[in-house]
Amino acid sequence: MWLVLAGIILCGLKIAGPTIVATWPWWLVTLPFWISIATVIVFALLGGGLLAALLGLASWLERK
Repeated sequence: MWLVLAGIILCGLKIAGPTIVATWPWWLVTLPFWISIATVIVFALLGGGLLAALLGLASWLERK
């Protein structure tokens, strides 16, 4: 959540203009948003892989 807040603040400073953030490229200003999105995707993939492994283990144990 703090990354989203940092992204909002950086976007506001970029648009406002009189700060050093105004000279930064947009990809750098929006980087906190991209990090947040990447984190959610990684956790979703890891969670999905863990769930698949547990279901496979349960299936294997039922066959034994």
